[in-house]
Amino acid sequence: MGIEFVKDEADKKPFDPFEVKNKKPGYGYRLINKNSRNVERKLHEGFEIVQGDDPEQLANLSESTPLKKGSDVDSTRRFSDVILARIPEEKLEQKRKENRERINRMSASVQGDFKRDVGDKAFEGGGGGRWSDMTESEFNAMENKGKKG
Repeated sequence: MGIEFVKDEADKKPFDPFEVKNKKPGYGYRLINKNSRNVERKLHEGFEIVQGDDPEQLANLSESTPLKKGSDVDSTRRFSDVILARIPEEKLEQKRKENRERINRMSASVQGDFKRDVGDKAFEGGGGGRWSDMTESEFNAMENKGKKG
């Protein structure tokens, strides 16, 4: 007679301490650092702190989770040094759009600086040519072109 192990659906899903249960539709969720400056900045950006009678819960917390200090006894959903916050999906999508635009501007700036600084000394890939199409003498001639004798 031996022991038999059976895996069910709960065994297939890894434990995620940051999983949010009972999410409200139309909101995105994020854990934010509980530093007061950070919390104020996130509130200004449109986040709301999940607390009180809000239905959302962190998967790792329950009514039986012990609290260690009296100062931590409040109604926010905390895990270590982060607090659960939510933001309406419209505001979240707007933030994502602004971030994409900022990244695109920064990328274009880097590419522009590179082209300005390097000019035609660099080979731009994707234009149909390949480095392997260049002979050694062509490469040396290009390299020596910028050197002062």
